[in-house]
Amino acid sequence: MNLKRNLGFVLILLISCLLWKTYSIFSFAQKDNALKTQLVRLIENKIRQKNKEVYYELEKMEPGESIPASVYIKGQKILTFNRVAGGITPRKRASILVSRLENFVKNNENPWKIFPAFEKGIAVIKYGNKVLFTADIKSAEFSGLNVSDLALSWANNTRRALGAAELIKDYELIKVISDKYDEIMGYYETGVASWYGDYFHGRTAADGSIYNMYQFTAAHKTLPFGSVVKVTNLKNGNVCIVKITDRGPFIDGRIIDLSMVAAEEIGMLDSGISKVKIEVIGKV
Repeated sequence: MNLKRNLGFVLILLISCLLWKTYSIFSFAQKDNALKTQLVRLIENKIRQKNKEVYYELEKMEPGESIPASVYIKGQKILTFNRVAGGITPRKRASILVSRLENFVKNNENPWKIFPAFEKGIAVIKYGNKVLFTADIKSAEFSGLNVSDLALSWANNTRRALGAAELIKDYELIKVISDKYDEIMGYYETGVASWYGDYFHGRTAADGSIYNMYQFTAAHKTLPFGSVVKVTNLKNGNVCIVKITDRGPFIDGRIIDLSMVAAEEIGMLDSGISKVKIEVIGKV
């Protein structure tokens, strides 16, 4: 009697083990198939993306919420989202940016109007009054940069890929915007701009610095040295940012003398002069 009972117990145990093993194999197969399906979708998406002018690419071909995603324009990598930000995964952030950049290209927007800026304490990359994307602190830390430098780097990468010149950071472009200078902050003026180059290149400017026509500087009759000025060409909308280091121009009707590279930036190198609006945005 005891032998039969023991044999029955052993038989039940063996059947239970067999069923559990069968279930485990089936469950693993399901998970493996799901993983394979996800990977196939990722690979298909990668192939589809690469046929576009603007696309993103995952840094690792595996499923996951925090896989870094890089955005490309015409084959040039402009940035990599490394972290979840605001609850949005790197892949989703890349997808959103690609959509915005596709519209940018489709609408023939002007890449010369792409600039880094601060909005409500957040570093952003804008064109005109529209935000393209943000430079988050976690991505900056991952890159070994502060958020201002990262925003400038990403803005320059985007400008270059779209055919515009890079911004030159001689005077900490982003930081000066929040550096208040009460006497002149918000000052603006409209008038004619000119530029000066070869003859003055290498000579001493009025503030004691050496004039370099390849740096974003300018001459103004009265603004304090170190004033940071946004210059907008009213003929084409192009913008540059310069630091006041010199005095001039000394021709009636002209309000600012730009360095050669600044004149080139706003598209007035050939014409020599252009009507502009100047706005003081900071001081260094």
